[in-house]
Amino acid sequence: MEEHQKCPICFEIPAQEIYQCASGHTVCGSCSTNLELCPQCRDPYGSKKIRNRALEQILDAQTFDCIHKDKGCKEKLKRQEISNHADVCPFDKKSIRFCQKIGFEDCDHSLDPGNLSIIAKHFEECHGAASERSSQVIVWHTDFSSTIKANKNSKWSPVLLSPDKIGSNNSLFMILGRVDVRRESASWGCLQICGSGDKPSDTYEAEFGFLNSASETKVPPFRWIMPVINALEDDIDCIKYSPIEVPLVFLSGLCLSIEDIPVSVFIQAKNKSGERPTQKLPEVWTFSSQVDYKAIAQSAVNTAVSHNACCDECSENPILGKRYKCLQCVDFDLCDICMQAGTHAHHIFAVVGTAQQSRLFRESFTRIRVTNNENTPVRPTRNRATIFHGIGCDGCEKKPIVGKQYKCLQCDDYDLCDECMEGGNHSLHIFAVLTTQQERERLMRSFDQIRF
Repeated sequence: MEEHQKCPICFEIPAQEIYQCASGHTVCGSCSTNLELCPQCRDPYGSKKIRNRALEQILDAQTFDCIHKDKGCKEKLKRQEISNHADVCPFDKKSIRFCQKIGFEDCDHSLDPGNLSIIAKHFEECHGAASERSSQVIVWHTDFSSTIKANKNSKWSPVLLSPDKIGSNNSLFMILGRVDVRRESASWGCLQICGSGDKPSDTYEAEFGFLNSASETKVPPFRWIMPVINALEDDIDCIKYSPIEVPLVFLSGLCLSIEDIPVSVFIQAKNKSGERPTQKLPEVWTFSSQVDYKAIAQSAVNTAVSHNACCDECSENPILGKRYKCLQCVDFDLCDICMQAGTHAHHIFAVVGTAQQSRLFRESFTRIRVTNNENTPVRPTRNRATIFHGIGCDGCEKKPIVGKQYKCLQCDDYDLCDECMEGGNHSLHIFAVLTTQQERERLMRSFDQIRF
């Protein structure tokens, strides 16, 4: 009986209409679209196809197994529900609901490991993830001391790494860290979400290490290597139970300061000797679950933050709300009103919305200033809006961006239009404000050196 229920072409239970030829051979509506002859008896369908409503009613009265039944799914479904359920089935390795498995209990989003850009956007927008296009990175864990003093377990926002030279397919790795208060320890792990190696049998390993702020060579005084967990093949629940747990007492003794802990990460194919670059490693910041990053983002939009800075135009002290920091001058700040009025418009500014961003800016400013070697100042044209051709907004996907372009100084490639910036999109990160194509070109010449 089962063979009569399925379409003879796609071998699936028909989800919608069912048609038949004059001899009674059936076919599903999707497959019949481009057919002129019956695939079984080769008779023509004619100008009007015959619909088999009797078989439709018979199938409507039944329930069917999920297509992933052999993998353990026990769902019973109506024929119209089979396809939609298959897209989010937790037993389908092509569609993994691993947000909940890695600690985001309220997120039931199902991710497709074959779509790297959608995964990255989901974790950046919904889980405060930082991202970097590299197989090596220094991850700064902000407010680490506050986290270990909290009376409950904590996890860090994910860090996504999408290296270009590791494996032939687009690979995406996720760095996860957590603090276990009961065991008084911290642990880290690495998960491969997308891609594979040069060969299907390739596996990866991740080297972690603590950086001592007193060291100028950036060589970790304490390092360990762990296998990378493959989200498609391994049980990702084991990411919660790392075999390497670092006692908090040991960590505080190893690092000179535990206010912000830097952890170096290096990913390479197992049993392959990768060459570490000699140039400065990229750095990203991640936040603890003790820090409500959604509340921080909302406060950046609704709350007038008081900055420990004075406006160099109108002398407002302290600056309330948004603070604009010149990226080309040693010490020049503007309030929102003076910035909108076009003061000091020949230089590039960064917009700082929270006290935490102010601290990050203060600690990093000496190394992130834009190269200022042009003799002729570039002044924007105030009478017409600049069109940033080829640049799309990562918030609303509008392309091109018209007016002001906001470029994230912490992500590899993230831009917003004026509306999305005002709406608080991606507001945990610091942005540069660009009003002309010349400013964009000047920023991009220094971008690799000035990124946080």
